[in-house]
Amino acid sequence: MSNIKNTLKFKWNGNVDLFDKTTYGPSEVVFLLWLTLAFIWFFYILFGPSSDIGGKASVDKIGLGESHGQRDSMLRLKQEEDKALQLEVFRLHQKKEERARLDKIVVEDSSREIDMDLVIIPAGKFLMGSLGKGHEVKITKSFYMGKYEVTQEQWITVMKNNPSTKSKSASLPVTDVSWTDCQEFIYKLNDKTKGGYRLPTEAEWEYACRAGTTTAYSFGNEITPQDANYGDVAVGRIKAVGSYKPNAFGLYDMHGNVWEWCQDWFGAGYYANSPYEDPQGPATGEGRVFRGGSIGDSASFAFSSNRNYNPPNIQRSYLLGFRLARTK
Repeated sequence: MSNIKNTLKFKWNGNVDLFDKTTYGPSEVVFLLWLTLAFIWFFYILFGPSSDIGGKASVDKIGLGESHGQRDSMLRLKQEEDKALQLEVFRLHQKKEERARLDKIVVEDSSREIDMDLVIIPAGKFLMGSLGKGHEVKITKSFYMGKYEVTQEQWITVMKNNPSTKSKSASLPVTDVSWTDCQEFIYKLNDKTKGGYRLPTEAEWEYACRAGTTTAYSFGNEITPQDANYGDVAVGRIKAVGSYKPNAFGLYDMHGNVWEWCQDWFGAGYYANSPYEDPQGPATGEGRVFRGGSIGDSASFAFSSNRNYNPPNIQRSYLLGFRLARTK
């Protein structure tokens, strides 16, 4: 207090120091009150609500900054999610295009493409063989099977020739091909595409033909001219692929029209005693198996269980063609 007194020497009525007095008059009291209020205002300005306001403003600004930051973060997150969704759609589109490419023959010296029309066959079990003589077989993996028999147009595209002798048309099944000819076609086809094409095994063929049935045909125990193109009604004419209704797996002409080569060697005893899972046929045999019947044979030859065989490299007939399978 002494420092303040020494520093502030206020004079009132001439020579009187206010801080040295112990009693004051009314005018002096008023002046001291005014001076006190001035000091209070001074400290209020320096350290009072203005600093709080400034502090609050700073806090508000910080809070506002946090709000902007949150919005920016949410915007970036949404943009990233949109990009991820677009990428997923793009990848799905790529996969779809890839599957489409896998199911086409792309010719090296031409821009032409021919649809192979494959159908996926699910894994499963079935009773293989004629009714009462069959045994259970399990196909452990799904695979693709040609919806139709290989056509003359498809053969020409790959092989540059048409061996069919009875009748020629782009939509007719190719005929007059040996088992060995089919292997050459498949080799060239796999070289021009993503590969995996092959002949079906005998077990795969019957499993695909039956499509879950246990009857003589995939549509029942009786056959009519509306069901298939077989010898009793065909009058010697091969029909375009897909001329009749498909079976439950979506495969056409599994009964009649032309016989279809399979991969297996023929073995009379093997058929009744083959392995339970994915039988591949015997190691050797008298010939290669073909299935399905044709326009030159009666209805019984078109049974789902009926089988036949020929030497693989010399037998060619206008009644004999093939259908592709492909490993999934």
